[in-house]
Amino acid sequence: MTRPSPSVEASVRSLRERIAFVDHLLLEGYAARLRLVEELWLVKRRHGLPLEDPNQEATVLARARAWATAHGLSAVEVERFQRWVIAASKRSAAAVLPPWEDAPPVAVA
Repeated sequence: MTRPSPSVEASVRSLRERIAFVDHLLLEGYAARLRLVEELWLVKRRHGLPLEDPNQEATVLARARAWATAHGLSAVEVERFQRWVIAASKRSAAAVLPPWEDAPPVAVA
């Protein structure tokens, strides 16, 4: 295999740096979402509301599929990603909830 030209190497390096930046943004957004879901579950528990809301999850998934379609991405893959994010958010929130004796157990998929 021949070594790429310096301009090709520079292009590859630049693209990798841009990908690393987008990865950073994804992780920042993921961390922000985890914190928000933890806060949401604390409010829900404090007020005796169910922690999980299947209707809201369906809305989130529908919004993700619509966004994917509008942006030329696979709605199936985007929904799969969003389902993973929802499940991870639930696990994270369940891990930080205080152990209240009178609170119902948290079921997490």
